[in-house]
Amino acid sequence: MNNKGFTLVELLGTIVILAIIVGISSYSIITVLNNTKKKNYQFLVDKIKKASETYYQECYYGNNCPYTEEITLGKLVSNGYLTSNNKDDNLINPMTKEDISNCTIIVKYNDGKVTVTPKEEISPCPSRGDYEW
Repeated sequence: MNNKGFTLVELLGTIVILAIIVGISSYSIITVLNNTKKKNYQFLVDKIKKASETYYQECYYGNNCPYTEEITLGKLVSNGYLTSNNKDDNLINPMTKEDISNCTIIVKYNDGKVTVTPKEEISPCPSRGDYEW
């Protein structure tokens, strides 16, 4: 008798092999997505630092700023120094998907250098270590 088809052992072996392939590929995809989020976050922080420096230099050389200035990230967007990363003209933290437009930073001029630090260390706002040059 010539039975055509697969045995139970062959089917189980195929399912096990497919499960291993799916497990490995899903781990790789998750790793790539997390690395992309981290890179996008660092890119956003770099944009915030550059926009803050530009804002302060224009303000300082226009004789409108003291040596220390507090500003929200949303104000940098509304004044055109920083572009938003969503359709509502808000800044969104790529890691947490939360709005960070209300985060306040301190921009200081000291020894010919502009430094940026957060006013408060609150989530989801960028932290002090994120702004280190």
